[in-house]
Amino acid sequence: MSINNSVKLNGRLGQDAEHKTNTNGEMITFSLATTESYLNKAGEKVQSTEWHKLVKFGKNLEKLASYLKKGTAIMVEGRLQTRKWEDSKGSTHYTTSIIVEQLAFNGASKSVVGNNVGAGANAGADQPSDNTKKEPAEAGGGGSDDLPF
Repeated sequence: MSINNSVKLNGRLGQDAEHKTNTNGEMITFSLATTESYLNKAGEKVQSTEWHKLVKFGKNLEKLASYLKKGTAIMVEGRLQTRKWEDSKGSTHYTTSIIVEQLAFNGASKSVVGNNVGAGANAGADQPSDNTKKEPAEAGGGGSDDLPF
């Protein structure tokens, strides 16, 4: 049996994506809110929201970042990565992020896989990465009928 480090989330962006370039290349960072609703013992609806820090590495990410705006509904697949760092006072901290490998706009007819944009939920999965971009469909809410799972 194989053990995988795999994460799949549906949620809404909590802020506009931030495009960064450093010595390791390009990346975009953004936060994703996922909300769970349930009824408590008194029969009242309770909502619990979790916030996730996401990072996408690659090339030509500036255009993708322009579509990732606060409130946009997306689905991501990726892996967890925990990083250890020290602050200016010498205290050790740990930060866990999701390294995004696939991203799709929920309710849209197109998805973003890797750095490519294509039609369909699994577009680009078997295609070579040529970093060609097409315009993604208008991002926004909508049903979960377009989700690949």
